[in-house]
Amino acid sequence: MDEIDLPVDRRRDLAARAAWLWYIKNDTQETIARSLGLSRAAVQRLVAQALSERLVSVRIDHPIAACMRLGAELEQIYGADSVDVVPDAGGRALGHAAAERLGRVLASKVPTVVAVGAGRAVRAAVMELPAIERPQHQIIGMVGSIARDGSSNPYEGVVRLADRIGAQRWPMPVPLIVDRTDERILWQSQRLWTILSSLAERAALGITGIGHIGARASLVLDGFIDTVEMADLAAKGAVAELAGFAYDGDGHLLDHPHNGKVTSLPLPRPHPILSVAAGPAKVEAIRAVLRGKLVNRLVTDETTARLLCESA
Repeated sequence: MDEIDLPVDRRRDLAARAAWLWYIKNDTQETIARSLGLSRAAVQRLVAQALSERLVSVRIDHPIAACMRLGAELEQIYGADSVDVVPDAGGRALGHAAAERLGRVLASKVPTVVAVGAGRAVRAAVMELPAIERPQHQIIGMVGSIARDGSSNPYEGVVRLADRIGAQRWPMPVPLIVDRTDERILWQSQRLWTILSSLAERAALGITGIGHIGARASLVLDGFIDTVEMADLAAKGAVAELAGFAYDGDGHLLDHPHNGKVTSLPLPRPHPILSVAAGPAKVEAIRAVLRGKLVNRLVTDETTARLLCESA
């Protein structure tokens, strides 16, 4: 019986029973498995069948419905392909929503290239991904992962994601921001950067966070630039940072020496790009990135989405 080799009607009855125990009685899969004399895997298949055959009806009320309305409004305002808005439940909710988007791409059995940035939001999304085996995929770095003092960025996502799904890894072990433009040219002339650039053109998806401009910005906290440099960027009109590059309020690349020292792959490659960002401090930065159409998929929270709509 564990393989649920039953007539169609009996199997549907069993699927409905498993779904009722899961959604209404709130039993664990292990408890349901014991009750029905099945394995947990069989219970999972039955619950999935109940959903696919619409044996289960789920009504979604506030706050999810409100989140969906906000997402649709932001898509219309900024022309984004998709905006997923999650209830204000902390970083893990954001990570989970981003992982769902990322997981749909990674689930493919066709060899796939995914480009990954760095940052707390990216790491949160990677940590929420289910472990699968996709050794045919290639995970590449969009940004340099080394700070000026030679330390590695703890929020680098390439290795973590590749390990999560057993994929091939192509990190970018170079400084994110160098001291002079000629140094950046030297780094980008290396064979590794050329390989990454070529792979990025075939990427099915890029995932990155969005940084704001300020003394508590990630570029400062993670040791890539100092507060003096950050203050100068702000004074010259920078409001957003994406993959190390600084942008103005309209999402245009800032005319500033800083951008000539960033070693990252040039945006908007790869495309589409999924960004994960939330928080009142990042509203101006997210708005700029959306205005400039630097990303076309966004995961954010309800408060941030509301502020973005109100200030559009």
